[in-house]
Amino acid sequence: KRQKGIRKRFESKYKKINKAICEIKNKYPNVVTLLEDGEKTKLNDEEENAIIEILKLQEAYIYFESMDMLKI
Repeated sequence: KRQKGIRKRFESKYKKINKAICEIKNKYPNVVTLLEDGEKTKLNDEEENAIIEILKLQEAYIYFESMDMLKI
């Protein structure tokens, strides 16, 4: 039971993180151009901040994924 509860919390966090990343990418197409397409593009301050936010969210995703693998 405890493991199922923990897994559900991790799944919920994964979904929230993915949703937040998708929202940022939808709002800032230049961010997608740089991060996913690997094309050089000029970014404004908001877009630069969006990239920083995505990187933070990805770090959180990796953390939760590693915790899930350890089944803590």
